[in-house]
Amino acid sequence: RAEGHPLMRALRSVKLSQKHGRRWLSPVDMILTMLHRCPDVSERQMIIMTSYMMRRALPEDIALMFLDERRHTLHNQYADLARKYFAIERVIAKSTSDKEKDEQSKNMKRMERRLVLAGTSYVLYRMVSYSHCNESMLRASMQDIIERHEAIILARCLANIFATTRKRDLILKKPPSVNALKSVCQWVSALCDGFHDEFLAAKDSKGANYLRVLLDAISLASKQSEEVISLKEDLRRAEADIQAEIEARNASIVNT
Repeated sequence: RAEGHPLMRALRSVKLSQKHGRRWLSPVDMILTMLHRCPDVSERQMIIMTSYMMRRALPEDIALMFLDERRHTLHNQYADLARKYFAIERVIAKSTSDKEKDEQSKNMKRMERRLVLAGTSYVLYRMVSYSHCNESMLRASMQDIIERHEAIILARCLANIFATTRKRDLILKKPPSVNALKSVCQWVSALCDGFHDEFLAAKDSKGANYLRVLLDAISLASKQSEEVISLKEDLRRAEADIQAEIEARNASIVNT
């Protein structure tokens, strides 16, 4: 469904060119330009943009964007990530040893995954800073377009945004505004409505389910925000309700 959308087709058609030493518009540039210049980007268009970042965005496009943006808004670690990517690329190009090429290729794959996650988090931050959403439209667009595995990635990105109060997770040079936090709450609520079973089943590297991951991330955000407090309670209830449902199913299986 996402692949046939006109915006997705337009993003796929945009090319990056280094011709004559000039950088032309990349799909990532196009997304950021739309969020900066267009007064009314719809909820479905934002989900299409998010889907593009997760499915098709090129690590090189993201790295170049981080280098372009760093002097304005980005924390230095994202420019550092971009520089490391290009450093590995140069090592691979100059390497004459097959063993070294294989080792650096593995490093490059890890770096590419980090860049896609960081790039998606940054674009998502720009979206939640763009405006508040119609939550019903956002929820419907997510359920129509986002795949299950993408929902987990999106949850990680939203957790990263909430975690901007921790130095190692900073996306921008300052924490998100109260309005941005309200928008993130809308995204988390819409995402949990559509994928709560998946979030309860999926575990992070520490063994916590993703409802817990989001709850912990929210706890690091502004505790004075009524929206954040309300969302924390909603997530706690959702986790408790789903856990009770699972226990009831297990009990019925045992009894039969």
